[in-house]
Amino acid sequence: MAKAKRIIVMLLSVLIMVTVFSACGKEELPEGITALNKAKVGDKVNLGSYEQDNNTENGKEKITWLVLAVDGKKALLISEKVLDTKKYNNEKVDITWENSTVRTWLNKDFTAAAFTKKDLKKVIETTVANPENAKHKTPGGNETKDKIFLLGLEEVEKYFETTESRSAMGTEFAEQNGLKLGKYINNKGTGMWLLRTPGHKANGVCYVNNDGRDYTTYVDYESCGIRPAMWVKK
Repeated sequence: MAKAKRIIVMLLSVLIMVTVFSACGKEELPEGITALNKAKVGDKVNLGSYEQDNNTENGKEKITWLVLAVDGKKALLISEKVLDTKKYNNEKVDITWENSTVRTWLNKDFTAAAFTKKDLKKVIETTVANPENAKHKTPGGNETKDKIFLLGLEEVEKYFETTESRSAMGTEFAEQNGLKLGKYINNKGTGMWLLRTPGHKANGVCYVNNDGRDYTTYVDYESCGIRPAMWVKK
């Protein structure tokens, strides 16, 4: 009888230890954030980190992403906020996404700053189509292979049903770097964000304005922000 009790006590001890270690190993998700492997369209997930509050002393903040699409075991994400401010291209010349300086920045500098090696294992290299501007017939250039990219105008129209849903708040860091924020009641704090679709001319590019509508500007315009997009493994 005593031996049986000892066995029961030992089993209970092991069970308690397993439960404790399992709980410790599980990261508690912030309110409103879904685990990536359970995410559905419209959910928000965290992956990577980037300076956002413009206070480098407290470290980088986690990046929150919106789930735009789910295809089997992969998901298309776009940052919830406008994370930084960059020109589409450093010089005002005829250019497409393939050779733009922002593409290089996204896949080198931003990637290095935002993701750990573990994070990057989830990011899928994607074939990115670059169709012409449907309205102005401006050529979009060649297909590219990218891990991080900007949405095209056709994707914005596909994944965002309303102009309001396209509006995005800018971070303090992006504002410090020159992001033009909305000042009116209906768009206060929102930031303009670049697309990869060419504009009305070959030296122009499309962007989403503070009010969620799309416009075009020159490729070297310096007050548009960046909402990175990517396909990731679930």
